[in-house]
Amino acid sequence: MPHLDVEGVDILNEGSVVAIIRFLDSHSEARASELKAVSGNYDRLKILAERMDELGLITIKKQEKPRLTYIYKLTEKGEKVAIKLVEIDQIMSS
Repeated sequence: MPHLDVEGVDILNEGSVVAIIRFLDSHSEARASELKAVSGNYDRLKILAERMDELGLITIKKQEKPRLTYIYKLTEKGEKVAIKLVEIDQIMSS
């Protein structure tokens, strides 16, 4: 039986992670201010984004001009997860 990365799977149970992945899947990238709408608040977004980055689901780019902001984008792994989420939605709605 293959080893199951429980940490990687458990991240999907965190409050807004699935919503963040879906949002990023429908946009090429997003600023923290845009993702705050799906995550509830900035502090929670920052914690979730750091964990998602550690797991290779997203990249976080720091942009300092004209003012400090963070830009989030799905990685190839994150895009694969997004595809699976769409497939799950299709199964559930059929």
